[in-house]
Amino acid sequence: MDQRGKFGNLWRNCVVELEVTCYNVKEGTQDMKKILLVGFILLFAIFFINTFHEEYPDEYDSLVGGRYMLLGKLPYRDWFQHHQPFAYVVAGAIQLFTGQSFVRFRIGFAILLFAFHIASYLLVKKRAKEADTGFYIPFLFAVALAGTYFWGQMLLADTLAAYLIIPGYGLLLLKSYTGGRFERKDLLIVSLSTFFSWFTSMTFTYVIIGLNLYAFYMYWKSEGKRVGWLEIIKNIGVVFLTPYITFLIYLLVTGSLKDYYFANIVYNQKYYIYNYLIPEGGRFNPLRYAIIIFNAFVNNYFPALWGVKDFSFSDPIQVTLAVSNAGLFILLVIKRRFSLLFAFLVMLVFSNARNNPQAIRETDYQSSMYIVSSMFHGLFALFAFKKLLDEEKLVYSVKAIASVTFMILAAYWFFNGIFLFMKFEQKFFPKYMGTMPLIYDRP
Repeated sequence: MDQRGKFGNLWRNCVVELEVTCYNVKEGTQDMKKILLVGFILLFAIFFINTFHEEYPDEYDSLVGGRYMLLGKLPYRDWFQHHQPFAYVVAGAIQLFTGQSFVRFRIGFAILLFAFHIASYLLVKKRAKEADTGFYIPFLFAVALAGTYFWGQMLLADTLAAYLIIPGYGLLLLKSYTGGRFERKDLLIVSLSTFFSWFTSMTFTYVIIGLNLYAFYMYWKSEGKRVGWLEIIKNIGVVFLTPYITFLIYLLVTGSLKDYYFANIVYNQKYYIYNYLIPEGGRFNPLRYAIIIFNAFVNNYFPALWGVKDFSFSDPIQVTLAVSNAGLFILLVIKRRFSLLFAFLVMLVFSNARNNPQAIRETDYQSSMYIVSSMFHGLFALFAFKKLLDEEKLVYSVKAIASVTFMILAAYWFFNGIFLFMKFEQKFFPKYMGTMPLIYDRP
């Protein structure tokens, strides 16, 4: 055979191989889409089933506030309440479609939660293209199953704030970990995510401030040489200050500023910051309060972490959350992502402003920010350690540390997954059989 014939055969073989590869990729893509569709259906089923589990008086505050807003009343000016207003806005929006039925409201909220979580996943996946987001779907299942544990199915300020902050925080973490470009769109996502979290609950103000500062740093580091200092300052000012200024203008225009200040600042400082006793005539010191939160965290988190040595898997959630955070800390040190430690530690410490990481318990909705963020940390670290061990050449000592950490994370998350499913099933089955009450009377 001459050279031309050999070349022709080689070319035909390459074309055939390419066609086969493209077909396999297409088939693989179709299979993945089917798997995702089934996964999303199962995820929605979990959210829907959780809908009928438990009720709590604080949730009715959100519903009544939403109803008042639909009647034309304005928060703070027209009725006293000491919460941030976004839970009322959400409740009012849902009641536009569901009316005053609590059952229909819960179903509407479940649909909204499901849509929000899926949209967050797709947004983070699109913006953090360099990152492996394979952990995000297991994370959503963990959050959904844990809903029966920390009352995540209820419209409560703490749980809603925890959900709202995850897209922005997740994007910050993934972009910083992979070294991806942090653009103005990313800055906007973080700004809106943190603002609406603060707009829901002031409990996590320190978290909001810390994450915003880190977002400023990320944007300056990524775009400083491209757009210049003045453009950086302008973008940061416009993107981050606009939501807060808009809210301030609303308070001024409606004459609600004085009422808002008394209810959300003075009243809450006096009666709801129970771990900081202010003497009569004394003033609230934000720095002192931050130190108090840090001290409480140190004295409770590490005893929770020491529980890892017992390998007690009958009730593993408290240790799993502590191990998840320790695992991410080790990962960031191994990968030398030292600047990211700032955002991680801010979230870890100050998500515990009103809860105790050594005493995580069922119905502990005030721990929702710590629970949800720790789940994110743990599953991200688990997948990242697997990739690290599979793909990178590590010195023996580092590989040993990474391997042990990966195995501990894998073991605790395996049993924690079983534990969360068991807790979910223990609520679902008796309600289905009629031996436990639902949120409505059976016909």
